[in-house]
Amino acid sequence: DIADISVQQCKQRYEDMKARCRYNEHIFDAEFIQADSTKDLLSSKYSDPDMRFDICSCQFVYHYSFETYEQADMMLKNACGNLSPGGYFIGTTPNSFELVKRLEASETNSFGNEVYSVKFEKKGEYPLFGCKYDFHLEEVVDVPEFLVYFPLLEEMAKKHGMKLVYKMTFREFYEEKTKNEEHKMLLRRMQALE
Repeated sequence: DIADISVQQCKQRYEDMKARCRYNEHIFDAEFIQADSTKDLLSSKYSDPDMRFDICSCQFVYHYSFETYEQADMMLKNACGNLSPGGYFIGTTPNSFELVKRLEASETNSFGNEVYSVKFEKKGEYPLFGCKYDFHLEEVVDVPEFLVYFPLLEEMAKKHGMKLVYKMTFREFYEEKTKNEEHKMLLRRMQALE
């Protein structure tokens, strides 16, 4: 994480989890690194720079890197550079096509409701990098973000030896997965069905 306080909180949660383990249980090993993954090469900060991972998960963070090509490329290098052969990069990013569609349908340069708002500087111009918008989620998030043109992301990922395996919108994913009762039960347990 870019914020040291977030890294320290994560480290504390990990230590708490380890403390709850029984004497014969072993949980995963972890390293905690404060860095900007859009600017810093993370492998140079690992205890073993050649360490390999089976999965890299980037949930709702990749779009911050689309401020510049260099930042987006570094983020991909960090996400994919230490994957084992056959490893997976799993990512979630806001749907830029949907954001632009809603913006263009709006009478102003913003849209939203009482819970969230999205505000662009202007309509009609959507550069591949640096297309900033301000996202506000009531009492949770208030930050600038950047559009990710998915076909470009897919092409950039190829440079790092990746190929697209699975893609769908959050709505499609949710509707597909909630057909399964076990998945619904997990969502209820996580209190995700509000």
